[in-house]
Amino acid sequence: MSWFDDRRRRLGFAFVLVSIVSLYVLWQIVWTVFFALTFVYLLYPWRRELVDHGLRPRLAAAALTVVASVGVVGLFIPVLVVIYQRRGPFLDFLRDAPEVIEFSFGGFTYAYELVGLVPIVRDALSDLAVDVASAAPILAMKVFLFVFLVYALLYKPGGVRALLFRTVPGDVQEELMAYHERTRETLYGLYFVQAATGVLTFLIALPVFAMLGYEAFFSIAVIAGILQFVPILGPSVVVVAIAVVEVAAGDVPQAILVVVLGLTLIGFLPDAVLRPRLAKHSAGMPASLYFVGFLGGVFTVGPIGIIAGPLVLSLLVQTVELFASGVEERDWLELEPADPDPDVADEDPPEDVGPDAIDDPPHGDPSIDSASEPIDGASESDSADD
Repeated sequence: MSWFDDRRRRLGFAFVLVSIVSLYVLWQIVWTVFFALTFVYLLYPWRRELVDHGLRPRLAAAALTVVASVGVVGLFIPVLVVIYQRRGPFLDFLRDAPEVIEFSFGGFTYAYELVGLVPIVRDALSDLAVDVASAAPILAMKVFLFVFLVYALLYKPGGVRALLFRTVPGDVQEELMAYHERTRETLYGLYFVQAATGVLTFLIALPVFAMLGYEAFFSIAVIAGILQFVPILGPSVVVVAIAVVEVAAGDVPQAILVVVLGLTLIGFLPDAVLRPRLAKHSAGMPASLYFVGFLGGVFTVGPIGIIAGPLVLSLLVQTVELFASGVEERDWLELEPADPDPDVADEDPPEDVGPDAIDDPPHGDPSIDSASEPIDGASESDSADD
């Protein structure tokens, strides 16, 4: 029988081929779909609670979709509000900017002409406005896709699970359950780490900017905390912008103080020290492993790598644990004693051999043992919805 005569192998090959083509065609929205799936993992327990308390599945899915949408859009609203409220001082600074900046440092006086800088800034702002206007329709479509996917998956959460489980045997289903449990725990931890890091950045930035003497220290601290969700740059953008303004005003010592304190306490401390420690206690990942996943994901796939990078490494760890538990189980089966010889079965056992002489077989991995439990989505309410 040839390889293509086997229906399972033939369909498996077709599945892999079609998946690769689909990934290539849909690459521009892959991360939008991934983002929506992570939100569904977080919101599903709430959906189950609402349905168990008598709310119709359609209404529960709609309510939680609104919560998710408001949560995503709400990240950007405070930044826009602060920028709008502070537009006056910013425009005054640009309008009253001198043609030549003079500042003294170390006993020397330095001068820098801003005449050649004005066209560069004007062109940069024009290009930024064009890029934002061009990306607005695409961004709106991705937001619509995010909302649609979150609602659809929350309304019928058991459809994908049932379809997937019908295509794989029982032992593979147990492994999929282990991956499900690890994914859920990791996502809860990662989103908690991200939110907690943003809050801690705000709490650190608040006294730092107040100590530096800025009247709008609260607004600046809010922007710094929200920008913590922007990888790599993050709150460092605020620190550098304030330092540039101080240099333009001729106060170089203040600019140096802002850069040193801001980049150290606001830009470096939350990401390099606090974030890995939070990940160790909430996401269940070693600090080094989380840091590798965080940076690797950001450098490879962009902002979504904050979640995707550590999640992929967490699933890799789960795979290693499943493989190790399978090897241990196989070794134990190979060492299991053979059936006794029927000719000597009636002989008395030696006096030094008792019922406890042979060790019990090792217990399976906790993640696999828990896989026998029904998935969260397999509640009675969900089966009724489907």
